[in-house]
Amino acid sequence: ILSFDHFKRFIDEVDDFLVQISLYYAGEPTLNKQLPRMIEYAARRNILPYINTNGALLNRQSFREALISSGLYRLHFSVDGATAKTYSKYRVGGTFEKTIENIRSFVKERGNRKIPILALQTLATSTTLPEFEAYANLCLELGIERAFATTYHIDQRRTPPCAEQLADVPIGDPVSSEFQNWM
Repeated sequence: ILSFDHFKRFIDEVDDFLVQISLYYAGEPTLNKQLPRMIEYAARRNILPYINTNGALLNRQSFREALISSGLYRLHFSVDGATAKTYSKYRVGGTFEKTIENIRSFVKERGNRKIPILALQTLATSTTLPEFEAYANLCLELGIERAFATTYHIDQRRTPPCAEQLADVPIGDPVSSEFQNWM
């Protein structure tokens, strides 16, 4: 996990060139207990920090409040599906109800603030796309401003995707050719 000191050194070297910074990549940023401090440091340097989280670790009020007050510009919640059944297909070990409750709490504690901007993100698959209207309604129910779908992120430097992942990519998906290389 990235230490605050390493993060600070990096920001100090590049802050004249950065407009925004993504504080995640193929992992869960809320595992880093220094995340609110890192966000605050970047925000004070006029850099717009954003994260994408599965929301599972936003169960502590103090952590939610620290993120809200840190200067976080954008927060995307990865909720892959509008139902517990669909969600469990993609978020193995996750609990749909717990995640939704954490999001509700976050939205409630954010109150009338406009920042961080909130969005729900789902995978664009043959299973989730038919649920997208229900997904948009879930956003409205939760008080989330935006909803969008994205494709699988498969880190090709690691393990090739399993057949089930490849089979669930919609036909015509712009990255389908990338997946074809694995077949």
